[in-house]
Amino acid sequence: MVAIIIVMFVIVALAGLVLLYVAFPHRGEETPGAQWLGNGIVRVVDTVKSVLPQVDQEPRTAERRDHEDAVRR
Repeated sequence: MVAIIIVMFVIVALAGLVLLYVAFPHRGEETPGAQWLGNGIVRVVDTVKSVLPQVDQEPRTAERRDHEDAVRR
């Protein structure tokens, strides 16, 4: 029972960190009230990006680019 509670706490904490990253540093903004936490998350994300293999994305066609621009507006 204790193991389940600990695992659930870790899962919720990890989900909170992902939410914090998506809400602030991923968009290029500073994390309010806990800048050190935002900086730490960015360092972890940069480290993971450098460790994972790079995946080639298919080139964007003009039609796809126009569609993405229309969606952003």
